[in-house]
Amino acid sequence: MSWLGLGGPKRPPIPVAVVAGISGSGRKSLINKVIEALGPGVKVCVVLYDAHAAENAIAKADNVCVNAYASSGGAQCPCHGSPATPIRDSVRKAAQTSAPDYILVQVGRGKMAREVIRDLLNLGALVKFASMTAVINAQSGMNDLRDSEDELTSFVRAAGQTLVTQPAEGQEWALEAVRKKVAEISPKTVFLSDEAKAAANIKGQLEAAKTAA
Repeated sequence: MSWLGLGGPKRPPIPVAVVAGISGSGRKSLINKVIEALGPGVKVCVVLYDAHAAENAIAKADNVCVNAYASSGGAQCPCHGSPATPIRDSVRKAAQTSAPDYILVQVGRGKMAREVIRDLLNLGALVKFASMTAVINAQSGMNDLRDSEDELTSFVRAAGQTLVTQPAEGQEWALEAVRKKVAEISPKTVFLSDEAKAAANIKGQLEAAKTAA
């Protein structure tokens, strides 16, 4: 148990994927798709800002657990203005007490991408950062990405892929407008409107990180 600092066999670092976006963008739906893609035999821990937010949202199964990085039961939500408890504390807890195969972290406003990645890198050999995916609602995407210093923009800038959700029928122009804006912010990001494909990519990135470790 040397990965806990207690001696014994060393556990490889646990791959971590970040799903970022604002409330209502479709983050939990994507996380559930990733859990489904990984399969029932894979142990997954989901880390998100409030345990209450997991109710009836994150897939309930024996192989899935949920950790919160803001206390539930009356604590202020960091995504709505109050200081956030460092994500690294909850990720560390997830790694040490749940010992999952993979960790999925949901983040929103209240954190910048560089802060999230720094939190994970500060955990050293305990976890391995695998990927970041930004999730944007097609209907509000242009307004959400207007501010170059906004947290959501920082997620898109750092993300390996950006998923645009809920495009309205007959409003392909909105999807194209968001695509152009995302390309302007981050030319290298993979732009997707297919949730299943985005989930499959995250699964592949987690598995690749595990193999590399």
